[in-house]
Amino acid sequence: MFIGGRQVPGKYGVSASSKILIYKNGKYIDETQSLCNDMNSNFGNVTTANYVDIDRDKDLDLLVAGEWMNIKVMINDGNGKFSDESKKWGTDQLLGWWNCISAADLDQDGDADIVAGNLGTNIKFKANQEKPMYVYLDDFDKITHGIHILEPMIKMENFILFEETMFIRTNAIYQRKISKL
Repeated sequence: MFIGGRQVPGKYGVSASSKILIYKNGKYIDETQSLCNDMNSNFGNVTTANYVDIDRDKDLDLLVAGEWMNIKVMINDGNGKFSDESKKWGTDQLLGWWNCISAADLDQDGDADIVAGNLGTNIKFKANQEKPMYVYLDDFDKITHGIHILEPMIKMENFILFEETMFIRTNAIYQRKISKL
């Protein structure tokens, strides 16, 4: 079972660790470190995930997306161990405020097509390749925790359609920066 960590309470933008739990002897055991150690570090602010055999090798891979992160393609090695192959699949630069990811054979060609929902254009922030939107996180006043400053520049499409191994890019540029003053 995959459990996506979204954020540390009271510190929006700081990602909590995600977990892979295996059911053994009547209880769930945290096997994250042995099955996907990438999830123990700065994995992202996960809002959505979906198991799908994206590489067509007869085992389920894991697609993960969320706020201030790219769409992660976690490939299953056939033994239940996952590795982040987002760069190979072209999603390492698809940064966004992702809120859903789903798989279905939309064009009825026998393989899974992936649809991912991103923050829409009905918000006040606008961004593009030249002027991306950032969030800066730090305890700037040394009193509260997780204060963030947004540079209001966001623009993107509502959905991206992934066809087989071809990922269609939008103009969504969201980046998260941890700043220290």
